[in-house]
Amino acid sequence: MLTVLEIKKEEPKSLADRVMSLVKPYSIETEIKKTKNIEVANVKYTFRRGEIRFDKILNHCMGKSKTVLCSESVSLKNTPFRRFCGLEYKKITMQNFLTDVLSKSYNESYGMNIVYFDSTAENPLFVQQLLKFTSNLTVISDMPRFYENEMERVADDCGASVTVSNDIDAAGNFDILISPTVIDREIAAPSGSIVFTVSVPKAPVSGICITDYHVHFPAEYQSILPEEIDEDIFLAALYSLCGITSLADEIPFSCSNSYSIFTEQAMIRKFSSFSLR
Repeated sequence: MLTVLEIKKEEPKSLADRVMSLVKPYSIETEIKKTKNIEVANVKYTFRRGEIRFDKILNHCMGKSKTVLCSESVSLKNTPFRRFCGLEYKKITMQNFLTDVLSKSYNESYGMNIVYFDSTAENPLFVQQLLKFTSNLTVISDMPRFYENEMERVADDCGASVTVSNDIDAAGNFDILISPTVIDREIAAPSGSIVFTVSVPKAPVSGICITDYHVHFPAEYQSILPEEIDEDIFLAALYSLCGITSLADEIPFSCSNSYSIFTEQAMIRKFSSFSLR
């Protein structure tokens, strides 16, 4: 069961409302929606005065998951609840988007300089996919020995040569940099380059930094989608928390950051332009 936590402030508008806020400072109710084998518990907490009573919400949520879908505007710090972030599914959609765009711009983009930044060496499988689309791949990792061994095996299979380093400065004059985890160090991206990652970096990153990937929302889940929850994060929850593994096949139609949205075709044109540098 997915748990959605909706918190709203209701300002008293009349004397009667103010009196009611003294008698009943908050209210909690739960709406259950179902489709197939999926249940969504939408816990609605409305408060009229005072602080948010997370202890009361916790009592109301006994037996429900404490990993919740909740608006970013609500702070869950020092509460029993944890906001679902969806990074695992975002990593999958990022890889699907890149594979799709690279395959459609292959002839023009094969000479692109691609950097794969995997600091913890937890995501090596995508490297083999990238080698289908570039002859210039650099892997940056805090565990270079692991990747050196991995690249020796890959080279035996496809004859590829990959540069491995533990120094982010070795990225050099790249066209695109791909990070399947949150970037935690400064990256001086060359002008016009693109950084693909799964969340807003924790350190300064120049260039165009893409953090979100958007797929078409399946009609079969429309009836259980809460109004206040983003479609992408809801699909991520279905994948990670409900085991809907078929969602891993979805290919995003666009990507974005806080400022701009880029369609698949726009990225294909951008990738193709790198060969003209």
